[in-house]
Amino acid sequence: MTAWARCPPARAPRRRRAYPNARRRHPGHIGAPRRRWAVGGAVAAALAGVIAVATLRSPAMDMIETRPGERRSVTLADGSRVDLNGGTRIALDRGNPRFARLERGEALFTIVHDEARPFEVHAGDAVLRDLGTVFDVVREPDRLRVAVAEGRCSTIRPASACGWTPAWG
Repeated sequence: MTAWARCPPARAPRRRRAYPNARRRHPGHIGAPRRRWAVGGAVAAALAGVIAVATLRSPAMDMIETRPGERRSVTLADGSRVDLNGGTRIALDRGNPRFARLERGEALFTIVHDEARPFEVHAGDAVLRDLGTVFDVVREPDRLRVAVAEGRCSTIRPASACGWTPAWG
């Protein structure tokens, strides 16, 4: 080994003769280029795994939010329509067009009739079930107001969380 270190760069053949069995003496040795590829591949695989896990864990929800004073209308895949008033935040499920979660504010729901698949609105602790009506839901920090303009709407749980009022009153 000392002969290799003393050999000047111009005498590369002599260097090879002085250090011929390096790989046999150190079987675990990987050359620098191969090591870089191995480390790079491991980093890429780990990054791909993290992205895959994050994608699988993320809910398939679309968050829609309106600023105060802004109004917005959203048509769902089943033909139902949700009209959002200002300062409203709602989550819509991409995989189930018959579900919405009202997080805050006011939304008017115009629901297409489908007895087999009722439309559900989650607002706080209350779950509202509808088969095909027009109703308005206002979620405030301390209460939930529901006004039915057309048809019928029911609550699944807890009924005490909802203040039912006729749409004209």
